[in-house]
Amino acid sequence: MNHETAVTKTSTFCVPDGLPLFSVNAGVPVSDALEQSAILLDCIKHLIVIRDTTDLDKHATVLQYLTEMAEALVDATRPVE
Repeated sequence: MNHETAVTKTSTFCVPDGLPLFSVNAGVPVSDALEQSAILLDCIKHLIVIRDTTDLDKHATVLQYLTEMAEALVDATRPVE
């Protein structure tokens, strides 16, 4: 039986004006990508809990970027259609 490790495909994120600034690279083991996504999601949860009401704009931007990064990692693990 062939036990090939499942790997990521390229997944871009942060795409202002249709030009991707960042991407998840193809060929990373899916388990590693999902582990990193879980870490980012934990960071997001922590920031939501400790957010300071005087810095909502800054927190919103950080949360947006972290969420896009976590989403791109998960998207990169989905099978190619």
